Amino acid sequence: MITVQSHEKLPLPEWIAFSPTDAARLLGISRATIFALLARSKLKSFKIGLDTMIETGELKRYVATLRQAELMPPIDYT
Repeated sequence: MITVQSHEKLPLPEWIAFSPTDAARLLGISRATIFALLARSKLKSFKIGLDTMIETGELKRYVATLRQAELMPPIDYT
């Protein structure tokens, strides 16, 4: 497994998938948050043997949904 140090720059197009730990470091969030997103089906993963992996495209899709949410007008609850 490739371990990513927080100060390394990652060439995303070259990476096919990330472990939850590496995905968390890449996004700047905790492993617990990654696993919570997986449990709530906000992120999709797959297994290689016993290892859980998250495709690069899936991480990009998730970040894009966050960006879209920021662009949406606020909800009027009145």
